[in-house]
Amino acid sequence: MQVVVLDSSLSSLTEISWSDGDTSYSKFLNRTGVYSFKVDNGFCSVDGSFEVQESPLPQKASPAEYVFCQVEEEEVEIMLSSNYAYSWADDEIASNPRIFYDGGVYPFTAYSSDGCSLNDTIHVLDKCLPVIHVPNAFVINGVNQTFKPYLRYIENCQMSIYTRWGQKIYETSGLEPYWDGKLDGIVQQEGVYLYTLFIVSDHGNRSESGTFHLLKK
Repeated sequence: MQVVVLDSSLSSLTEISWSDGDTSYSKFLNRTGVYSFKVDNGFCSVDGSFEVQESPLPQKASPAEYVFCQVEEEEVEIMLSSNYAYSWADDEIASNPRIFYDGGVYPFTAYSSDGCSLNDTIHVLDKCLPVIHVPNAFVINGVNQTFKPYLRYIENCQMSIYTRWGQKIYETSGLEPYWDGKLDGIVQQEGVYLYTLFIVSDHGNRSESGTFHLLKK
């Protein structure tokens, strides 16, 4: 909606009439088109007109998501459309391109040269390939008292433990699965055991398997 105000100081000396019959110096316009009017002071009159055009809103300035891996990259640089000016909700500096160091949701406003604005957001996602490190041994009553793989950037992991003869003796799942070397509360014998990991992540599912040693101090 647009408000057109002609010289309101003349309103007490002159009369105005619009093509639609309105007689107000302040006029609310809600559609495009040509608007004509006549101003009359009782002695002479002047005809006038103007055209109202609609300026388009800024187009969406960026993709919805940007993905980077903070383990491999310290930052991600995002270049927005050069057709607009920008202001950021979390930063007083109206920069474009902008460098992000952390994942998150970042709101901003894009401004066109006509003064139209659009609120938008950028989603910066910190997504890395799964990081998997599996120890080859652990010591009951030692420093590393549990068999616990180091896992990052996963959504879930199902871990199974087997004897060297292939008998499953333990199974668990979660983000940090571990085994304390016990079966029904009893510490198992020293020796070689097998493990399997079924890992769910943003990059798909994968399986890992191998062996490790259970040792006693």
